Amino acid sequence: MLHLNKKLGVATLLLFLCLGCKIKPNLSLYSDHPEILTDYYQVSSNGMQLPVFYGRPGGLILGQIEDQNTEFIIDYQAEIHSFETIPEGSVSQIDIDGQQASFQVDRPVNFFIRINGNYVYPLMVSVSKPEKVQPTTNMITFEAGIHDAGVITLKDNQTLFLKKGAYVNGTILVDGVENVKICGEGILTGKSYKEGSHPAGIFLNHCQNIEITGISIIDAPACAVVINSAEKVYLNNLKILGNREQRMGDDAFNIFNAQHITINNVMANTRNNSVALMNNSGQANEDITVKNATFWKGDYGNVIEIGYKAENMFLKNCTFKHITIAHIDAGSIINITGKNNIIEDLSYVDFQTFDCRFMLYNVKLDSLSKVKNVHFEQLNYSGLVPAYSDFIFGTAENAKAFWFNHLQYKGLKVKNMSDLNVKSTDYIPKINALLP
Repeated sequence: MLHLNKKLGVATLLLFLCLGCKIKPNLSLYSDHPEILTDYYQVSSNGMQLPVFYGRPGGLILGQIEDQNTEFIIDYQAEIHSFETIPEGSVSQIDIDGQQASFQVDRPVNFFIRINGNYVYPLMVSVSKPEKVQPTTNMITFEAGIHDAGVITLKDNQTLFLKKGAYVNGTILVDGVENVKICGEGILTGKSYKEGSHPAGIFLNHCQNIEITGISIIDAPACAVVINSAEKVYLNNLKILGNREQRMGDDAFNIFNAQHITINNVMANTRNNSVALMNNSGQANEDITVKNATFWKGDYGNVIEIGYKAENMFLKNCTFKHITIAHIDAGSIINITGKNNIIEDLSYVDFQTFDCRFMLYNVKLDSLSKVKNVHFEQLNYSGLVPAYSDFIFGTAENAKAFWFNHLQYKGLKVKNMSDLNVKSTDYIPKINALLP
């Protein structure tokens, strides 16, 4: 009994020493690499300090929730005067005390935190349930810790598993194969690569039946995920943090000549495009869905981009829905441009834009482009800045192909083009198409 008490006494003493020295056991994985974490925010959850991963556009928190509310506490480097979550209602029980803010999360959710109106360095928060991955015989696993992996080339029927706490410096190549899965709660980073040294953080090229879930991508050498001439690709619960100061090509998702693609429940803060549909061979982008996404975009490109590298493109059956745009410095929310394109069945549904410093919608088609069934529906801009739009349809037939329903601009229902702060247009769509 005396021996047991001594053990308890030593354990208690060590615990107090750890607290007194501010030793953070759950951060020890990165203790030799302080550049991985940001000191701009200090965050704890349910009594344990969380790593806040560093990226020049902001910091990234990866939180978890199971069957009950999870509390988060943020220590900021200055007095907190305002605390916003985008979208609103993402958290509950917000309490501010000096340089500290606490709140609770009761469900899996992606959101941004802006303290004292700071648009330069927002905090990106993704709270999800723990991912359960079943071991397989053909699995490559990265355990918790820092790994210099280089180019990871996957083969048919392989699974790549990045465990929670894994920080993998490298890129992933999925080329000419099928039935590949990339999963886990770890992080893929390209911090040590020069811009443009690799085609993407994850490059899916001429492949099919690909699933990517759970992981985060920080500072890819180019676009975070490129899907090129691939089909049957499913992406879910990805978090992407770019590098605003150094990477001009840090798009979140580039899609070339791809079919049957679903991107669901993703979150990205990049300097350039959030999602770009392009082509390089005149092939089709068909049956593409992006849904339940939360984006923060910097001063290059557009949020949803159709136009760059998009000449002679056939685009069919593409849907973007339930999209939250927290902030955009430049470019537009929706961009549809290009030459001699064929666009059929294109839908933008339920967009909530909270801050836009430039354009909302930019449509510039030439007279050779042919358009059918383009829907803008339930698009709401609630920002204070008077963002504007341009609609150049190219032909009267193209203009008739656009339908506008249930749009709002700065809290007011859009009833005509002038309500949308349209600067230029060559044709006016039917007024009843704009009526709520």
